[in-house]
Amino acid sequence: MIEMNKPGLDSLLLMPKIDLHRHLEGSIRINTLYQLAKEIGLDITSKSDLSSKVQIHPSQPYNLENFLSKFAFLRKFYQSKEIIQRISQECIQDAIQDNLKYLELRFSPSALTSSNHFKFEDVISWIIEVISEEVSNSDLIVRTIVSINRHEPVGKAELIFREASQFKSQGLMGFDLSGDEANFQADPFVNLFQKAKKENFYITIHAGEWGPASNVLQAIEQFGADRIGHGIRVMEDMHVLEIARKLEIPFEVCITSNIQSGIADIVSKHPIKKMISSELKVTVNTDDPAISNIRLTDEFAYLNNKLGISIPQIFLISKNAIEASFLSSLEKQRLYEHYSSAFSLWQKKMYSSDR
Repeated sequence: MIEMNKPGLDSLLLMPKIDLHRHLEGSIRINTLYQLAKEIGLDITSKSDLSSKVQIHPSQPYNLENFLSKFAFLRKFYQSKEIIQRISQECIQDAIQDNLKYLELRFSPSALTSSNHFKFEDVISWIIEVISEEVSNSDLIVRTIVSINRHEPVGKAELIFREASQFKSQGLMGFDLSGDEANFQADPFVNLFQKAKKENFYITIHAGEWGPASNVLQAIEQFGADRIGHGIRVMEDMHVLEIARKLEIPFEVCITSNIQSGIADIVSKHPIKKMISSELKVTVNTDDPAISNIRLTDEFAYLNNKLGISIPQIFLISKNAIEASFLSSLEKQRLYEHYSSAFSLWQKKMYSSDR
């Protein structure tokens, strides 16, 4: 594989990418939100006023409470089918613009129905419909994951599961347990996720983000997690780390999100390099690109320019993501062939421009 000088943002924008951990609710354009705020009558004085409510700013505290407060405010916007489909459409457009080749987009039916009386199945249908339309003229492949909030009742989660299960043939591949890991236990949801696993859905669990490494172990052993969302605190427990390494459990690492939510102090202190050197199966993702005001391009720029992760290493991270994707073996092989071809072409172009 060709090595090159450190590419700039413009070059990295052209690099093909894979994102396994992106929340729809955290991917809404600020311009769209500002327009919608005026249309639905929210008391917003300016775009900067809105930005302070829905995006993380350096002047704000980097902690769990501030990060999650953005989602609480965003729930005010989900007031119609048209709005939900618009934000879904624009999310896919932004992924294409960032040169993603594969995206697993997760969303919370509970959040998206919080300002209305829509059925969970209707909201899921609207999102899947618009995604299918939007990717039809691109080479982006999108699959969806339904997020279950650990701070909400299990009964609601069970209803969401029943209504979401019917969309498996339409690209809904799995279920995610998300939300406030610091203050809410995962235990009440074990039976539901075991049921999902038995019905051949994939499982990803937010664990070892705001909670200890033992949560990663619980996700693996009790939930049957195929992947771990974030999981960077696995580095605090060598026993759990060794189990994850031996089982080749993929980790959906989100660098900027981890910093803005107070888990890591600064980019240079993020444990991703140690995770890689510990032979964990690491992937790199955005989490909530609009809230964090980033693209996946920016995350790879941090990796390359600030952490010294080489271009060949970045390719291997993307290969990890393909292998960890919720696709069939044949689909993974086809995606890998397409991705590696696009990556090689990008490298050759960048190498030529560096000479």
